[in-house]
Amino acid sequence: MKKVTVSVAEDLGYGTLLWIYANNHKVYHSNKRVDRVESFDDIDSNFLGKVEELDLNKADKKTILNLILEKTDRIFGVCVNKKKNDKNNRTNDYSVVFFQSWEQVKTFAETTFQELAQTEVQRKKEAKEKWLERGRLFSQKKNSNKERVK
Repeated sequence: MKKVTVSVAEDLGYGTLLWIYANNHKVYHSNKRVDRVESFDDIDSNFLGKVEELDLNKADKKTILNLILEKTDRIFGVCVNKKKNDKNNRTNDYSVVFFQSWEQVKTFAETTFQELAQTEVQRKKEAKEKWLERGRLFSQKKNSNKERVK
């Protein structure tokens, strides 16, 4: 399991399954989350580009290419984190965990990913509450300023 940061223009959801073929270095993604896929034959495929075209730093690109070359015809990845890109080039940064076999992906989906998904849901809920609280405070402040003006 290797964790790599990938920048792509596509909007990939949390838990999106990625895979890279060793023979042509093409990268694909599925519209389904990894925990909702039973077998690799059940997924839809959307072309993202070639590994060489993805916005990766040299160390990450080398890591992925080395994984590809190690006794496998494709490697699988799971998006576990999304960040805004600092470069402002209309891409998003995703932390992707790569695996060498489908069995490793399924094990990850059944165990670790479930915990990560629950943590992500809780984080989003807390962020929404914080956002709503800021909105309430802003609204109260605005109303109190209107009353002072009258």
